[in-house]
Amino acid sequence: MAMLLQNHLGFTKVIEAERLADACQQGGADLIVIDLSAPDAGDDLLWGGLKFCHPTARLAAIFDRQFSQSTRLAFAAGVIGFLSPDVTDENLVTLFDDVMRGIHVVPSPDFFERLQAIDTDAKAESASARLPHPELEKLTPRERDIVKLIAEGASNKEIAAQLQLSEKTVKNRVSEIISKLELNNRVQVAVWARENGLADT
Repeated sequence: MAMLLQNHLGFTKVIEAERLADACQQGGADLIVIDLSAPDAGDDLLWGGLKFCHPTARLAAIFDRQFSQSTRLAFAAGVIGFLSPDVTDENLVTLFDDVMRGIHVVPSPDFFERLQAIDTDAKAESASARLPHPELEKLTPRERDIVKLIAEGASNKEIAAQLQLSEKTVKNRVSEIISKLELNNRVQVAVWARENGLADT
């Protein structure tokens, strides 16, 4: 598929990933195509990380018409093309051309209605099950400010300038934040911030 799209549509780079984690490890894509049957397609943190790693790429998904949590997460992450696995090469080029122009491509007229039903159910379940995040209490107000700026993509130098701190202090604070939240890197901090209401989704 990637070769077809590069040849016919002239994309610089197309990522066709079987898993979200694979797509997050690559960069510089014009278009990313994810299979919603992938084992990690229901991982909301990976969807958030994908958008963080590829902020300008168009997102599309291979969709087997089985509405699930993966479908909802994909749409929330910015997927605008939901394509049937049996779409022909000829139609594929046309459909992806629409995706690259920002036009939603869906497999059925009731797609958004069914997606809304999933979203409503998920929000109701989340509201009833949500508990305060103990991790949030671990952060000082200043650390929360740093986390917000990390989520916006700011570098240590930019954070230092905005918060009137030294770059060394920011570097140390970032390391402490990653340790406190039991994460591995800044990308995970950015995703965590969105999941916990410290940044725009």
